[in-house]
Amino acid sequence: MKSKYLMIGAAFFSALFLFSGVMLWRQYADEKQSAEAFDKIAALVEAETPSADEPQESEPPQPEQTAFEKYAVVYEQNSDFVGWISIERTNIDYPVMQTIDNPNYYLKHSFEKQYSDYGVPYVQENCDLGLSDNCVIYGHHMNNGSMFADLCKYADEDFYRQHKTIRFDTLSDFCEYEIQARRLFRARVQVLPLCQCGQRGGFRRLYRKMQGACFIRYGRFCRIRR
Repeated sequence: MKSKYLMIGAAFFSALFLFSGVMLWRQYADEKQSAEAFDKIAALVEAETPSADEPQESEPPQPEQTAFEKYAVVYEQNSDFVGWISIERTNIDYPVMQTIDNPNYYLKHSFEKQYSDYGVPYVQENCDLGLSDNCVIYGHHMNNGSMFADLCKYADEDFYRQHKTIRFDTLSDFCEYEIQARRLFRARVQVLPLCQCGQRGGFRRLYRKMQGACFIRYGRFCRIRR
């Protein structure tokens, strides 16, 4: 009987070890595939960006590239693409998606629409990027430092001073935003009641809420226009 229990125990731990190995391999493969996919997409954008070299005197000046022209090749790959978010000298440099009729689709799907634990940053479904003054963008915090993990570093004021600007380009414009504050939210539990995209009042409520709550503030807040 004792020998039987030992055999059952050995079989259980062998199965557990095998399962753990498979999960670790799957996580590594997903991480590698996600990184390669994002590098490939970034290369498409770089290929569409004109060289910064000065034009020759004999050449007429080239017209300034529009946001749509810069990102058109990415949009052609996936029409859910709505913009690109980046912060210099961080790991944040990703396409941004939106699926109005299928919220949270890119929480667990790659740019190629395959299952992925890493997903792709995406805009809240009821945000109109052409009209909304406030925009909610979701992205994972990954333990390997990818996706939006670097945002946690804004707890350090020195890091903030070196990374004040977030760039979020859409298909219609190039935009830069200066970070005013950092606060931790429970996604869709605290954010949604405060911030109704497309409504100016929602942004004001969120802004005032952050002013009165416990958060890290950098410098002075700009006044809310009445």
